[in-house]
Amino acid sequence: MGPPAADAGTKRASEEMPDSAIVTMALNDPRAFGELFDRYWNDIFKFCYYRLGDWHRTEDVASQVFLEAIANLRSFDSRDQRDSFRAWLFGIARNITASAWRTEQRHPTGPLDQATELIDQTDSPEAQVIAVDELARLRALILQLPLDQQELVELRLAGLTSLEIAHLLGKSHDAVRKAQSRTMAALKAAAARTPGFSNEAHHG
Repeated sequence: MGPPAADAGTKRASEEMPDSAIVTMALNDPRAFGELFDRYWNDIFKFCYYRLGDWHRTEDVASQVFLEAIANLRSFDSRDQRDSFRAWLFGIARNITASAWRTEQRHPTGPLDQATELIDQTDSPEAQVIAVDELARLRALILQLPLDQQELVELRLAGLTSLEIAHLLGKSHDAVRKAQSRTMAALKAAAARTPGFSNEAHHG
């Protein structure tokens, strides 16, 4: 029973380790980067999906984000306390998806039954279908917003804080908070105009 307990303790220690420490380890042993991949794959995938709307393309682009990150890991300065690895990673994702979006925006969204990455596989098949449908409806709603507001919503839905978004976009925290308030108002207005969202908007 001793070795499994030790393995569990190592796993917990790894999960509690700050990103900057794992980056330092990964510079010497690329296998350590796997922990950062596990931490942020879902967040990056969500951001790419909301931007691209195609599941297969999203998987390719999200993978490209992590390949770019590990190739340029030395450019991340873990000593800069104003920065965070997550914000740095999303900076890469933002650049790559912007390029992909310009070439893919006219392509139709992929079949919904491909949407497996963001759905809890422990849910019932019925619940999974509902969750996939809600993601597609949410993306359709986001696309009604101006591009700058779309990006704010996408970054928040992917898990970034307003402070991280401010750092990523090169804006003040106060400016981002105000922009988010305007964006949420616009999103609620769009929901009120959209069939299937109107009831939720009135009760929200």
